[in-house]
Amino acid sequence: MNPILTMRPTEPEDEPFLRALQEERDVERLFLDALPPEMSEAKKRIVESQYQAREDHYANVNWDQTDCLILVEGERVGRFIVMQNSEEIRLADIVVAKAHRGKGIGLAVIQGIQGECMQSKRPLRLHVERNGPALGFYQQLGFQLLEERGTHYFMEWRPAGLDGRTLHFSD
Repeated sequence: MNPILTMRPTEPEDEPFLRALQEERDVERLFLDALPPEMSEAKKRIVESQYQAREDHYANVNWDQTDCLILVEGERVGRFIVMQNSEEIRLADIVVAKAHRGKGIGLAVIQGIQGECMQSKRPLRLHVERNGPALGFYQQLGFQLLEERGTHYFMEWRPAGLDGRTLHFSD
């Protein structure tokens, strides 16, 4: 039997989980485990500033937003944030806890969002780190490069029948 995947809006009591989830990702993404033990306070400050900056950013974005927890059999395993306007749907953030990666959870969430894109005839766009592990995942799902933006690629997936421009990755 396949586990049941559900989603629900985040609530204030989810903050400890959201902080722990974000810390897990930031420690990985920023290589904070490479810091010596005597820098543990600096590591905490970095993680806290990253969390607060992210939360402040999303609180000040002027788009329709959905901030959801991802649950498997009722257990919190991830989070995603989708923003949208009349022109596009934007996957602003998605993170699945390390212990639950590789099980198709992120894929299921993205396919659900793609279904909404097909119904509403809007593209799905996102930013992904140029050297991050998610880049290949998004390419396999048919996301195409729109722009190179510093350390990130701005990518798009379009439902069949929508016209649009794409760029190709440079070598």
